[in-house]
Amino acid sequence: MSSFWQELIINLGGNAVLGGLIIYLGKIYLERIGRKEQAAIDERLKRLEQDHEKLLTKNEHFHQISQQTYSQS
Repeated sequence: MSSFWQELIINLGGNAVLGGLIIYLGKIYLERIGRKEQAAIDERLKRLEQDHEKLLTKNEHFHQISQQTYSQS
């Protein structure tokens, strides 16, 4: 085989390996970003649920006070 074909095969093989490595590292990086985003979303959801529970408790307390006020009249 001529040296041209050998060099072409070596270059194509090297480029394929390099391309595969880049794709693999990109996939790992995107998964990591996805996990960070999901953690931030989960944290925000947890805080919203806690705030919702506080509002429900506050509203229930107000409702009980209102019932007591009107029942004493």
